[in-house]
Amino acid sequence: MEGKADGLSEFISKRATGDLAELRDGKVSEKKMAELKSTFAKPQLINTKRVTGGTQVNLRSGDQIINLVIKKEGEAFVVSEMKFRKSTAR
Repeated sequence: MEGKADGLSEFISKRATGDLAELRDGKVSEKKMAELKSTFAKPQLINTKRVTGGTQVNLRSGDQIINLVIKKEGEAFVVSEMKFRKSTAR
């Protein structure tokens, strides 16, 4: 895929909104795509946990935490939510 939104629609839920919906529909701007590419440059898995109807996957990339919720739709698993937040020191 190399930083392009082509082919992502099959992995993104039909119910997704916001940035995910733009990625799914291929309507993401070049500026937003550049931001997403830098955010997902070198993600590291923090943890996974079960949530209502799916699984939440938490990734760390630089100083950001990325929360992805993955659910089963039909026979496939798709990303239904994507949230970003700043990492906090403990």
